[in-house]
Amino acid sequence: HTVAEKAAASSGDHNVVYGSYRHKFFARPNKQMLSTLPHIVMYAMKTGGHRIPDGTAMVAEPKTKTVGTQSVYRESEAQTDPFSPEYYIAPDQVPEVLTLTHLTFGRGLPASEAELQIIERTRQKRLFQQMLPPPTDEYSLGARMQLMEMQEFREWADREKQIRELQEKRLALLRLALADRDSKREASHEDKVERMRQRKEEERDRFLAGCQRERTKVLRKMEKERRVQESRGGKKDG
Repeated sequence: HTVAEKAAASSGDHNVVYGSYRHKFFARPNKQMLSTLPHIVMYAMKTGGHRIPDGTAMVAEPKTKTVGTQSVYRESEAQTDPFSPEYYIAPDQVPEVLTLTHLTFGRGLPASEAELQIIERTRQKRLFQQMLPPPTDEYSLGARMQLMEMQEFREWADREKQIRELQEKRLALLRLALADRDSKREASHEDKVERMRQRKEEERDRFLAGCQRERTKVLRKMEKERRVQESRGGKKDG
């Protein structure tokens, strides 16, 4: 030991490290490699949570949480609906999208031409209600009632038009179903006639083949008898 180490040990200062392992208690300072960067000193914060600029404490993240996912590589039975994040409404504001909460995935979404027409009619109706005169006096009340009555007639006309279009679509589907049924019935009848024709042709061929075999048998028998008769006649002449 050196004289300084012995003096430190004799003074009773236990925080001084000495001996052969003294080098392990020293490390090179962590400085910036580039001299152009300013020297930033970071102090450890006291326990109590981080603070955001507005002064409110941040909520600690829970250990477990549920996350909605959407993937095209999953089975159709396990496929989830599209994720809808949480939202908040600013004061004195009514977003138009909140009027479409009745449209959900698989029931109006993705939107087709019919849903777009419904959205457009809803916009026109909301604009019409905003343009109505306030019922402050008798004249304004009468004009308001007259305009509302005209709007109601227009809505009934649109509704009747929609009903007629739906009926026409149903009639078109019914015609297609009847045409499909008739074509299947005709195809079934044609198959039945074809099977009957093939069966009759097979019966005819079998009958003709039997007649041909019987004819051949009779001709052979007649030929044999003729030869027998010729042989007997030749013996009588001799």
